[in-house]
Amino acid sequence: MSQERLQQFRTWVLEQGLDAFLVTQPQNCTYLTGWLNNDEGAALLLVGAQQQLLLTNPLYSEVAARDAVGWEIIVPASREYSKALASLAQEHNWKKVGFESTALTYSTYEKFSAIGDFTLQPFEDNIINTLRLVKQPREIELLRHAIAITDETFIHVCSWIQPGMTEKEVEWEISHKMIELGADGTSFDTIVASGPHGSMPHAVPDQRKIQRGELITIDMGARYKGYCADMTRTICLGEPAEPRMRSMYEAVLRAMKTCEQGLRAGISGIEGDALARNVLVEAELAEYYIHGTGHGVGLQIHEGPALSPRAPGEV
Repeated sequence: MSQERLQQFRTWVLEQGLDAFLVTQPQNCTYLTGWLNNDEGAALLLVGAQQQLLLTNPLYSEVAARDAVGWEIIVPASREYSKALASLAQEHNWKKVGFESTALTYSTYEKFSAIGDFTLQPFEDNIINTLRLVKQPREIELLRHAIAITDETFIHVCSWIQPGMTEKEVEWEISHKMIELGADGTSFDTIVASGPHGSMPHAVPDQRKIQRGELITIDMGARYKGYCADMTRTICLGEPAEPRMRSMYEAVLRAMKTCEQGLRAGISGIEGDALARNVLVEAELAEYYIHGTGHGVGLQIHEGPALSPRAPGEV
């Protein structure tokens, strides 16, 4: 992460009347330090007016020192973060420390609050989430690579899949191919939903055998150097068994293309979602459209901005 982004965060911290801020959300820790680690509790960051401290345990001290350039690495004795936090607050005269209320368990909050002469102030949102909305050139490069792996995997699966294969076999082939192409792995649990399973947006692949003539929904994405791709496609082995399958497929495709053509800077997430949703209203399929139209990706598979009836703000 660039020092410019870190300085923007530090400025925001001071504007909130805080002496320091405690960052515990794994992807936010990665974003600020450059150390890719999604393990809950592997790292705590403390950012003050002059300080950028990374607390970790002995399992990660070597890799943190290597990857978190510019950060002071602290390995508390007995992996006791609360005592280290109290000691650091006293050392730097921190009286008010902000924290991510959605990323810290209540039990940990109680433990941190019970020790030391400082106050913890909760923040449901912070500027890191806003900064992460706009990708830097290096992030865009990594996302494009993750997407390219995903695209190539999809092309492979379309030529490889055969009737009689199980959903689990297809799931495994997707994972294997992505890693073969250089991915860290999949960015989320792959969905392969064939036939009647296709009505469930988050179906879990099982041992059901795929039949000729039925629709198969595949929701997949590769993760590359921490950055996630996400792609959903519906295919059919041979000709659709029922004529209505083709008309529904064409309506969804029309909705997607209409949305792509209508998106522009400044449009709200609600308006962007409506571009696709209105097409399905006209096709009398809106009652089945029970999810949002799209979302951002990055270090997490679901990031802002969102195209949804419930989306705040602008794209």
